[in-house]
This record gives sequence, C-alpha cells and structure tokens, in this order.
Amino acid sequence: MNTHRYVKLIEYAINNKSFTKNEACSASGVCLTEFENICSELFILTTTQNIHDSEWQRWTLSPQAYFNYLQYCEFKHSVASAEQAKKNSIWAIGISAALALGSILTTVFNIKF
Repeated sequence: MNTHRYVKLIEYAINNKSFTKNEACSASGVCLTEFENICSELFILTTTQNIHDSEWQRWTLSPQAYFNYLQYCEFKHSVASAEQAKKNSIWAIGISAALALGSILTTVFNIKF
C-alpha cells in the first residue's frame, strides 16, 4: 500500500514538532502550494501572519487530522491482517487436502503404517 504525500506530511509532523515549510515539503513530497492549501486542515494555526518558507515554526496537528491518521493506521493494519489470514487459510486448505488424500490412499491401497 503506497503512502500518500499527505499521510507522509502528517507522519513528519508527528515526529518533528518544529520544522520549516521547506523541510516538511521535501520530507513528504508535497509542494509548497499544496502545503499552503492543506495547512489549515492539518494544523492548528497559532498565527495569522504569513510564515516564510524557510522559517522555523512549531506546528501542532489538528485533532481531526490526528484521528484521521489513526484511522488510516488501523485500516492499514487490518489490510495487512487480512492478507496474512488469506495466506494462512491457503496453507490450511493445502494441509487438509494433503491429509485427506493420504487417508484416501491409505484406504484404497490398504496400506498400514
């Protein structure tokens, strides 16, 4: 599952409380225009002044962005669990088939162990 640029930006903000816009953009793959457009959705803005792209700023994720990120993590985990369950069930079916075939062959050929 590919991680979207916005998710990478949220992860960057979780791991780094203070950063510049340029750092966040290069770490997540989001361009500065995108950052400006989604900034108010992802962060609690403490100032209304225009922040320079290379100016250090303390960024706080909004509760909505954080909880959406947690839901994304849960979804990602459930997809991985489903994939593992699928693999396990294929192995279980294969083993059951092998045991059933062994039982049939034993009965047909009257082989005793």
